[in-house]
Amino acid sequence: MALPSSGPISSSQVATEFSVSTTNISLSNLGTQLSTPISAGNEVELANDFYGQSGVTLTAFGYSGTSPFGSHASACSEGGSSSTAYHDGSGTYPAANDNVYSDSSGTTALSDGFYRINSGQSINVESGAVSGSPTNCGRSDRRLKRNIVFRTYSKSGIPIYEFEYINKSDGEGRYIGTMAQDLIKLNKSEAVITDKEGYYLVDYNKVDVDFYEI
Repeated sequence: MALPSSGPISSSQVATEFSVSTTNISLSNLGTQLSTPISAGNEVELANDFYGQSGVTLTAFGYSGTSPFGSHASACSEGGSSSTAYHDGSGTYPAANDNVYSDSSGTTALSDGFYRINSGQSINVESGAVSGSPTNCGRSDRRLKRNIVFRTYSKSGIPIYEFEYINKSDGEGRYIGTMAQDLIKLNKSEAVITDKEGYYLVDYNKVDVDFYEI
């Protein structure tokens, strides 16, 4: 969480933001670690220079926007991916327990609810942090995939493939999963969801196929 953008700033607030002892604060050293850093050797003023600053480096990621959805399925089927949010984790996309924000300074946490993110997954945000691991959306429309290789059949006879997504917003790398069009042909359309763009998703909880990255 960033420091206040106005009003007084105490040394204890600075110590908390940078995880240092209140008896061992060097403003000149901490100034070089700000999200908008101050060059070593330059004069540092506590209030003016530290307003709205953060000792945490945030990573931008694409997501569905500031209005959350009520469920994983809704976020995956209705959510776009044209907005930008930020997280304080170490990966490209937020993971469990990462704090997530709508602004680059880390002052405004995302509201509670479900969001679709550009890794082809949805996240559940509670109290400003990701609750549990992100859930794969399972965009399993053949039209969204390339380099498709048949692997085997599931126990119930569902074809299983290895593939890549054409668009990085659906996921990067290679995946194992099925094709929604196959499920429709096999009269398993109860496991198929149509998103707002007209593409198919698969509810993998309703089939004996796992969806995962390899």
